[in-house]
Amino acid sequence: TWIAALSSPRSPPSTRRGCRPPPPNAESEIRVLALLLTLRQFVKAIQYAARDPEFRTLGALTAMLLALGTLFYRTIEGWDWLDSLYFCVITLATVGYGDFSPQTAAGKIFTMIYIFLGIGLLVAVFTRLADALVQSRSKQ
Repeated sequence: TWIAALSSPRSPPSTRRGCRPPPPNAESEIRVLALLLTLRQFVKAIQYAARDPEFRTLGALTAMLLALGTLFYRTIEGWDWLDSLYFCVITLATVGYGDFSPQTAAGKIFTMIYIFLGIGLLVAVFTRLADALVQSRSKQ
C-alpha cells in the first residue's frame, strides 16, 4: 500500500544513484581548511602591514597603552598583573564582561580616558591592517 511505501526506510538520493555520500566530517574538514586559509591571509596582511612605518608606530603605541593601563590598574586598583592586562584588553576590545571594574575614583577617571584613547588607537590599527589586507590580496 502507499502508506507502507511512505514509511519504509529509504536510502539518501546520492546512494541510490551509485554516488558515494561525503564522509561524515567532510563539512568540518572544509571549515577547518577555510579557517586555515583565512588565518594564512591574515598573517600575510600583518607581514605586509609590518613593513609600513606608520603601522609599526601604531603597534608600538598600542603596546605602550596596554603596558600603561596594566601598570596603572596594578598600582591603583591593586589587581595582579594578569587581571590588569586582561581588563585592559577587554576594555579596549569593548567587550566589557563586567567581571572587573575600577573601584577608586582615579581608576574610574583613568578608565574613561583610557577607553577613548584606546578605541581611537585600535580603529587606526585595524584600518591600517584592513588596508594591508586589501593591498596584499591585490598583489596576488
